[in-house]
Amino acid sequence: MVKVDAIIVNGEGSIHHSKDRPRARQLCALGPFARNVLGVPAHLLNASVEALEAREIENLRSFSTISVRERRSQAYLAGHGIAAEVMGDLSLSIRAPVPSERHGILVTDSVLRDVSVALNNSARVAGARFERMRPRRNLIQRIKRKLSVPTKLIKTPLEPARQRALQDFLTRVARAEAVLTGRFHSVCLCLVTGTPVLAVPSNSHKITGLLEDAFGHNERIVSAEALPDLALRADLFAWSSVEKLALSRFLQESRAAQAGLFDRIVEG
Repeated sequence: MVKVDAIIVNGEGSIHHSKDRPRARQLCALGPFARNVLGVPAHLLNASVEALEAREIENLRSFSTISVRERRSQAYLAGHGIAAEVMGDLSLSIRAPVPSERHGILVTDSVLRDVSVALNNSARVAGARFERMRPRRNLIQRIKRKLSVPTKLIKTPLEPARQRALQDFLTRVARAEAVLTGRFHSVCLCLVTGTPVLAVPSNSHKITGLLEDAFGHNERIVSAEALPDLALRADLFAWSSVEKLALSRFLQESRAAQAGLFDRIVEG
């Protein structure tokens, strides 16, 4: 291997329910790998953590730094004697333009198939826009899949396409009057664009924890069972004056915490 000074692990929403999720086990194992094999520190950042097996808990103790995206993850780790700091998801650092006008309600999917179906049904009944939060495959990617051509034989600049897809989605969120979603990062983009949002819980506590941290309550959480009776009217999504102040403070604190954490890692 090439010489490295440290390993930085972007945990995202992968480190939960490790009994059934290989990715959770693999990411946790990078801590002892860095320490015992490479002899370098490992830093786990931007993680939501929940429902881990004993081996994964022990592996997390090898990380020099652990930062999590919400206080629920911090409390979970504290219950196992592991210290972690909260800095909010990295997407909260995006500086999004504020649109001059907003139109319509946007509904997105969920990582959970049944919830996605329910969200799609709600959008259809209300005449709202529904879309999946994922970059659309371009023509070259579709050809690769159709012909089963190895990726290495057809090179295409995928990263610019991903960036354009993200920017386009961010713009649609910013121009919406309100968003109903089952996606964690859709909630994050609503927060940075100031778009009123209601959210259905995901496959971990990450969405509920994020909104609790931002507003001090979970009144913007909607159960999947309640979707058929939910009125999709923009005025029902609107921020209260207290929520607006809380959101501004939450974004400032998250961005300051992220900048401070990265400075300490570089200096260390």
